[in-house]
Amino acid sequence: MMRLVGLFDLTTGVWIGAATGPFRSSERKLCRKLWKHVRAGDTIVADSGFCCWFTLYLFGCKGVNVVMRNNGIRKPDPRAAKLGRGDRLERWRKPNIRPKWISPRDYASMPDSIAVRVVTTTTDPKAGFRTTELQIACTVLDPDKMSASNIGSLYQKRWKVELFIDDLKTTLGMAVLTTLSPAMIRRELLVHIIGYNLLRALMIHGKASGEGDASFKGTIDRLNHWLPVMLSSNSNSVRRRLVTDLVEMIAEDQVPSRPFRREPRAVKRRPKPHQLLNVPRRQMIEISHRSRYKKTADEISPNHP
Repeated sequence: MMRLVGLFDLTTGVWIGAATGPFRSSERKLCRKLWKHVRAGDTIVADSGFCCWFTLYLFGCKGVNVVMRNNGIRKPDPRAAKLGRGDRLERWRKPNIRPKWISPRDYASMPDSIAVRVVTTTTDPKAGFRTTELQIACTVLDPDKMSASNIGSLYQKRWKVELFIDDLKTTLGMAVLTTLSPAMIRRELLVHIIGYNLLRALMIHGKASGEGDASFKGTIDRLNHWLPVMLSSNSNSVRRRLVTDLVEMIAEDQVPSRPFRREPRAVKRRPKPHQLLNVPRRQMIEISHRSRYKKTADEISPNHP
């Protein structure tokens, strides 16, 4: 099993970078491999698993804004300065324990504390969030540059990343990779990333001519329908016209607005009640299914009706 951390563009859905490691590796450690893709002026939106003092400080040194859900173990500072309703400014002290990935010299040069803005936002119970009250840590300290409501709505849009991953795992079939070596697994992962980004490029062209977001599954269906026709044509002008028609068709297939649509974590079809083949075939011993199992006469109790 492989641990995978991805960096996505929240506006277009493009997969920017990926970091892989063993299943027991830390996601925060893998995330640091993706920092090279972040530039000054960008805004990082992440969940509470990536929210730590060193991450906020180092991103601030690079000129990167951070909007992350606050870690649940961090208690509110009673001395925080209130900036508004559900909006406060706290001082986070530097942890006493130095991480191994930070040198003693760099740790000593870091300040004793940093200013962090913490916003309390509430979500509609019908929106599907398990927690209706969220504590969000932000490095944009000026309320005039980013209001508390904008910070809350920006973090709630992070759920779109879960939909991007669902497109990859469910629609493109990346949930189970089929190659047999770690090197080939990484190549298969790269193929999925390339194919996903190419589909997103078509959707971006479709969005330019439409108003909403194009359907990912609809884009695949239309591409499969158009591709044999484009490959069979020998004329470049005909191919360009077909590509234009394809983009227009993708733009017409918009995802409708479905507020408060419930998405339960359930499958529509139940798996077959077969055993798992977790030993070699020659050593496999099948257990009779209970619907086929019948008691013998010796097993039936005399008092049994």
